[in-house]
Amino acid sequence: MKYIAALLCLYVAVCVYSCHKTADYIVPGKYTPVTGTLKAAGISTPLTGKWQWVQSFHSMSGLSNPALSQYTERLEFGTDSIMRIYRNDQYYYQFPYLYVKDYKYKTAIFDVAQVAGFTYKAVIKNDTLNLSTFDLADQNQLIYKRLQ
Repeated sequence: MKYIAALLCLYVAVCVYSCHKTADYIVPGKYTPVTGTLKAAGISTPLTGKWQWVQSFHSMSGLSNPALSQYTERLEFGTDSIMRIYRNDQYYYQFPYLYVKDYKYKTAIFDVAQVAGFTYKAVIKNDTLNLSTFDLADQNQLIYKRLQ
């Protein structure tokens, strides 16, 4: 009887395991900053510095910008791996962030910023930061201009 119960358990385990579909998970490449002493030493990333919000687009709420929302927003990415948010030049909130170089997602490779549990494709061109999600179900795009 014990032999039959063991075989039944093994059969169920094999069936459950074989029915498990592997998702297309994101596999990180090399990243900066890292934890531990290097993080405490202050590592600069391409995001490091101050960024002024220009506009954003959210699939659920549409287009927004400082004129429409009636507030300004500034991001400060520090060498301490903390992103600070200022609204109308007043401290608003902060999150830890991680900049990942050569992030692999399906067949694409790009840089990303991971902030507050969200992963954004990070493109910097001509002092403009474009943060966008790559989830087709919920697309968001945030555009910031680097402050000197």
